[in-house]
Order: sequence, then structure tokens, then C-alpha cells
Amino acid sequence: MPSITSFVQRIFIDAGSAAACVFIGPTIANVEILRVERTAGDPPHTGAFKSSMLDALGQALSSRREVVVDFDANTRIYAVRLR
Repeated sequence: MPSITSFVQRIFIDAGSAAACVFIGPTIANVEILRVERTAGDPPHTGAFKSSMLDALGQALSSRREVVVDFDANTRIYAVRLR
């Protein structure tokens, strides 16, 4: 599975669809757009895990910390590590 190591430039959360787009890259002009999606069928622990990933990405954005993000071929994030 692919991964990217860089900075979070922006997070867009669409409350209506329970999805978030995360812009990750060295500058806002050079980003990879990845997604975190919560679905109605997610068990409670999966929803909590996805929320904690968004919390970590928000923390990295506000403190300008580098992140390593693992994602699948459909650009869905499944792991986040702060550096």
C-alpha cells in the first residue's frame, strides 16, 4: 500500500456525508488529496478509530508536524503516524 510523508496543508470536513478530504504535501500548491470516510455500517470501534485519525491530522496541521499517512488505491486513509 502507498504512503506519503509530508505536512498537512488543509482538512475539509463535510459533515453532511461524514467524510473528510485531507490535503497533504510540502506546500498548498503541491498536495495529494486523501480521504477519511465514516459510513453508517462502521462498527463503533472503527468509527472511533477514524475520528482519532482525523484528530491526529488536525493536531499535525495546527502544530506543523510532519505525518506519515498510509492509504489504499482509492485514496482512503487507513493509518496515520506523527513524526
